[in-house]
Amino acid sequence: MKRIIWIYGLISAAIAALNLAWVTIAFKDEAKTGAIDFGGLEWLGWVTLILAYLVIYFAQASYRDNYSGGTITYGKAFKIGLFITLLSAAVYALVWVFIVWNVFPNFMETFSAMQIEKMKASGKSAEDIAKTTREFSTYIELYKNPFFVWGFTFLTEPLPVGLAATLISSFIVKLKKGKPQTAVRA
Repeated sequence: MKRIIWIYGLISAAIAALNLAWVTIAFKDEAKTGAIDFGGLEWLGWVTLILAYLVIYFAQASYRDNYSGGTITYGKAFKIGLFITLLSAAVYALVWVFIVWNVFPNFMETFSAMQIEKMKASGKSAEDIAKTTREFSTYIELYKNPFFVWGFTFLTEPLPVGLAATLISSFIVKLKKGKPQTAVRA
């Protein structure tokens, strides 16, 4: 089981983290000047996370077919998915910390300025803008701590997507009967 978790977890991490790095590095200058909207990039990020966590199903099916005689319990499938999610999410968050500290150190300042400008352009009240500005000031300070950046990223981006994928794929893989290999290993 450990081998499957490591292999598929690192595949999932590579898909998610490489997309995160590519998008951030490729569009960093456009983001700083406001030439590109973060919203479109966020959608691309969420879609990539979903694709990265589709790997969980294949890991569970591989375990079912190669190590478990063609069947798997929901609990065992969930455990495999959970560990893949934790590994992938940890790597993803670590890559984001590296990017924030080395490639795009003023990310939060840039992001907050763009969000405030959007609020002004959409006619939000001065009170709403002031409240959002205070909230972003807090995040700008918190983003100076790499442990906060790692934990915040881990908990708010890849982890929820991975847990949802784990819940769904564990149910699906349990329903389907696999084709057991000739040599069943424990």
